[in-house]
Amino acid sequence: MIVQKELVAIYDYEVPVPENPFSFRLEIHKCSELFTGSVYRLERFRLRPTFHQRDREDADPL
Repeated sequence: MIVQKELVAIYDYEVPVPENPFSFRLEIHKCSELFTGSVYRLERFRLRPTFHQRDREDADPL
């Protein structure tokens, strides 16, 4: 059985805890006359290259 839900609203929250701040998202769905909510913790990662970076002086010209 497939249950179809309509996304009604999305709310993003930040919790400013000094030692470990975090963010989460609340999604509210409507199915018939019933409203449901889902909470997701939003993780933020700093992306760093894993390959060798050249210095600007010795970079190959394009």
